[in-house]
Amino acid sequence: MSYNASYAYSERVQYHAGLLYEPFRLGYTYQTADSTSLSDVQTTKRKDAFGGTLRTEIRPASVLDLIGLGYTYEGRMAGNKQQVDVDGSKTISDWTLSAAYIYRQPVEGPVPTTFQGTLANPGAFLTIPRGPDDPFTVDWDNRKAHIGSLTLVFNPTPGTSFFKYQRNVVEDWNINPELEPAWVGALQYRVTHYLTNTTVCIIGMRTAR
Repeated sequence: MSYNASYAYSERVQYHAGLLYEPFRLGYTYQTADSTSLSDVQTTKRKDAFGGTLRTEIRPASVLDLIGLGYTYEGRMAGNKQQVDVDGSKTISDWTLSAAYIYRQPVEGPVPTTFQGTLANPGAFLTIPRGPDDPFTVDWDNRKAHIGSLTLVFNPTPGTSFFKYQRNVVEDWNINPELEPAWVGALQYRVTHYLTNTTVCIIGMRTAR
């Protein structure tokens, strides 16, 4: 279940808000990165099913046409991430150039594979990566990362937005089907720096004392 709303504070300032609720796998157990044994688990609660987003968009009087600043929080079962994003864009004739930056990290981090002993004599597992039977995981969409992008859009009808739902996301589902020109297009350069691995990729070892 989701709900979205927008509020125009003035001609130059708009606010956007959204609420998400995904009550799947309530009461499931999961391990944290600090777990010390397979029986050391937490349980998902109703608060883990909520997510929300807040965003402000400003139209400056000069230099840029639009500046956006947003914050998103998604509980463990609702996406398991929180992120801050900022972007700015400038339109000249039929061309729009946008720059965007996102900092993202999971609410609950990835879990490594750890053993009680050594590689030669590993002993019992202390932690194992989360899998499809767990209530959530850390994957490519919510792992800790710095993300930057430059997007160039050609759209001869600026009255009809090139993107339908979210700016700077060049995907089929996000291209506005109401675009009428014979020629429109977008070119994007995107760079991502991942600071941690996914849940299933981390391999570690904890030695016994």
